[in-house]
Amino acid sequence: MKYGAKWILPIEGDPIENGSIEIKDGKIVKISRKSNGKVSDLGEGIIMPALINSHTHLEMPKIDTVSQSGFMPWLDSFLKSVKAMHKADFQIQLQKNERKSAENGTCLVCDITNHEDLRYSSAGFSFYEQIGWDSAPIKEIRSINNIVRCYAAHAIYSTSPAKIKATYDYNTMRGLPWSIHLAESNDEIEFCSGKGKFIDFWKDAGNLKLIRIPHLTPALYLDKLGVLGKNSILVHAVHLSEKELDLIAQRGSTICVCPRSNEHIGVGKAGINRFLKRGINVVAGTDSLLSNKDLNMIKEIEYIVENFGIKPETAIKFATSNAGIALDRPFGILKEGYCAPILFFEGNASDPYEIMFNEKNNSAVRIIS
Repeated sequence: MKYGAKWILPIEGDPIENGSIEIKDGKIVKISRKSNGKVSDLGEGIIMPALINSHTHLEMPKIDTVSQSGFMPWLDSFLKSVKAMHKADFQIQLQKNERKSAENGTCLVCDITNHEDLRYSSAGFSFYEQIGWDSAPIKEIRSINNIVRCYAAHAIYSTSPAKIKATYDYNTMRGLPWSIHLAESNDEIEFCSGKGKFIDFWKDAGNLKLIRIPHLTPALYLDKLGVLGKNSILVHAVHLSEKELDLIAQRGSTICVCPRSNEHIGVGKAGINRFLKRGINVVAGTDSLLSNKDLNMIKEIEYIVENFGIKPETAIKFATSNAGIALDRPFGILKEGYCAPILFFEGNASDPYEIMFNEKNNSAVRIIS
């Protein structure tokens, strides 16, 4: 099938005016600068790669949690809110959020789940999150349909070094990405030196004897464990030192920013420009509805453009080509041999990014292949 539109936005390369794109068997076979031959002309708007959400929790519901008061008050309100939920509730919520994400142009998700066997209808990666201080071995998990199942470690302050290493090794041996929340709050930095609110949290839970204090800053600790690799996706990265960023750049790891979530919780702002200056691969995610008003990746990218001084043509890569790099998959670029689906934004403007970030066009987006 061949599609034409006012704009073709390849992501890597300049926008193509009045071009066309041909799709066959789920792959892009040709991009033309003129709409020749039999073409399904979509008219005024943009054809571009469908979006990738590199960090979300689809099973989590929309609940009013404490906002802008710091991580621990938010965590307390979150735990109380989901305490009464059952597995069936999480499954229903996941399906609702899948549908809503697709309506907003997201075709591929990196979903962090606390359940091993929830059912998906979308494509992407389901990271079965490991949390706790035990050293029990992890088991083989099977991918189903279009979802690749693998592991994630929750965070340094909640997961034993043995589990962190085991999840990383499992994914790495299978050529899969690996994910961990890292340096989201200053509370985590304090934990790394053996003090602060997380120490009190585990003491109150009766687990103080089980926890392991890193006695290193977060990224240095991961490097010591041998899990700071090219397939590592470090989520949030709000509180990292210059030395840590240099190390992350050297190791070739990816940083996933979730700025609207960070604002909601009140943990600070990620240094996106510092990441880019070092050549670190940056991707973006919405996080969950517990810390974000929606799972709309266009709004996440627009927020980055408006609040971090990032150019639109750079920021959109966080939800497209850079995500393809992080996942080591042929997604996120309109290029021969790369995978569809593709997205169409309806709208009329001389600048394709003006169409994309126009609020009224957010309801006129559709995945067409």
